[in-house]
Amino acid sequence: MVTSCCVPECNQKGKKPPTGEKVSFFEFPRTPTRRKQWIHAIRREEGKDFKIVDGTKVCSLHFRREDLRKSFNGRAYVVPGGVPTRFSSSVPSPRKRKAPPERHPLPQKKLFATTSASSDHTELHVVSETDITAESLSKSTATASNRNTEPNDTCSELNAPKKIEELEEEVLKLRQENTELKKKLDEVEKQNEAISARLFSLERFTSDADINFYTGLPNYATFLALFNFLNPGENGENIRPRSTLKDVPEDFYDVDSDDEENISPAKKGRPRKLKPVEEFLLSYAA
Repeated sequence: MVTSCCVPECNQKGKKPPTGEKVSFFEFPRTPTRRKQWIHAIRREEGKDFKIVDGTKVCSLHFRREDLRKSFNGRAYVVPGGVPTRFSSSVPSPRKRKAPPERHPLPQKKLFATTSASSDHTELHVVSETDITAESLSKSTATASNRNTEPNDTCSELNAPKKIEELEEEVLKLRQENTELKKKLDEVEKQNEAISARLFSLERFTSDADINFYTGLPNYATFLALFNFLNPGENGENIRPRSTLKDVPEDFYDVDSDDEENISPAKKGRPRKLKPVEEFLLSYAA
């Protein structure tokens, strides 16, 4: 079956036009937004007389060269963002020309001549040359400004698809990095849970059954009440280690309060790794 183009007033059928140049046919995009852009570009509307199916295609004659690319196997395809823009009925609108610069009247030149007739002729000649020069300058200025803007517009249109592809690749890389970081976070949390399960802490023995089994006390509330009654201090500062001396000197309790400042404080040992309440539980369990 010969493939044909669905663009109005386009009679292209098959892959070879009268000019001999190879023609490709492209299906409408799947995404709704791009499909609407194509439908609007070819000036058609979906309805009873026009429905887009698998065989509805647009030929390559309606695309600009910069909107088409070839794959490694030589098959042509439309770049992202490409839209059909070339039609036989479309006539390019003339570019708007900038307004010419404001013209100021030139100072009137006085020419002296022998006769009035020759004076009139000379003045007319000078004015006509001045008008022609001002008009030519305004035209050249407008043409130069149009030439300067045309390459910039063309470059931005050519670089837009490439910029979109670069941004899509960057988003894909960031998503992959996010997925890898989530996996690492899950692994660290599992390792932390496994380590916490092996550490000794009071939170693992807060049930009444565990307290009764390890301490002999009836419940957890009794255990806490006994601990608070002993009042070892938040960091065990009220716990006094037992002295290695069996006998206390006779004058130990007769020392004046003023001399207590001269007594050297006891050396601090290593910092405790367990809380006082956990040490209290261990002393019961032992």
